[in-house]
Amino acid sequence: MNLAAIIGEPRKGEKVTIAAGSNAELHTLPIRRSGSRRSLRTLILIALAFALIYWAVGLVIRSGDRLVVWDDLRSTFMDAGEFLDNPYDEAGYFAMPWANLFLLPFDPLPLELAALIMIALYFTLLAAAVNKFGGGKLSLIAALSSAIAFDAALEINIDWLVVIGLLIPREWSAPFLLIKPQTALGYPLAFKRREFVRAVIVGLLTLIAALLIWGVFPLDLLENIRRWETNPLVNIAPMSIIGVPLSILIGIGLAYFAFRRRDPVYSVAAGLFFVPYAAPVSALVMFTLLCARHPRACLFVSGLIWLVVIPLAFRFIGG
Repeated sequence: MNLAAIIGEPRKGEKVTIAAGSNAELHTLPIRRSGSRRSLRTLILIALAFALIYWAVGLVIRSGDRLVVWDDLRSTFMDAGEFLDNPYDEAGYFAMPWANLFLLPFDPLPLELAALIMIALYFTLLAAAVNKFGGGKLSLIAALSSAIAFDAALEINIDWLVVIGLLIPREWSAPFLLIKPQTALGYPLAFKRREFVRAVIVGLLTLIAALLIWGVFPLDLLENIRRWETNPLVNIAPMSIIGVPLSILIGIGLAYFAFRRRDPVYSVAAGLFFVPYAAPVSALVMFTLLCARHPRACLFVSGLIWLVVIPLAFRFIGG
């Protein structure tokens, strides 16, 4: 089975959304599979190049004593086997309990190797998402050259599992989207009715199975969140920046727009306005999808972010 089949490549004659300026129209186009597969391979190579570069930079930074690199990976996601029965005994674990099942292969690995594999996985899956949602090389470069992507590589988390939910058929996406709901909360707005109903059924079955295996885990999750507070300094959720009322108002407008068009990109963007906390490592998913739609605008925004981040970084290192 090839990768294009796994991520749900559009079929010949299938309706695909093409963005032109601010208007998105539905067109029926023949899909040339071989060209799409070549494009995907190119995107994956770009993603792996960025992953290797950022990982090498992380090694250099980690050799110093000014910045903490891959701390969440070391302290929270490298002991999945030990905490498999009671995941919320693990400090700072805020994901759904079944996420640990996907982290078991990383337990015996050295931290540096585990970080490299996870960064490569995250960036490769993002490359597949860019390909699926209509972007190209400029889109991926705009996303992965951003300060958001660089930070994500240094603070690697498990958002790559959520990206899998964006790539597989929507009916089966719920177990992955639920792992970190804040990452792609609005994505179901793009579902057709039948897709949504089936996704809800799969999600409910997943939650019921989790309750049978791990007990009333939502209470343990809430207690862990209370015990291990998140860092407000890295919270880039709109609610924390522009306030709750304005964030909800913008979110409702964007969600309505996305729902009417069944637009997955704007659906994911709308969801971010309804969550109280979002770290840059999670916001990279939304930013990458926006890059697939608006690569030049996002490249400009990325440059502005770097202009702000670089002086702050030098001030911190110098201080």
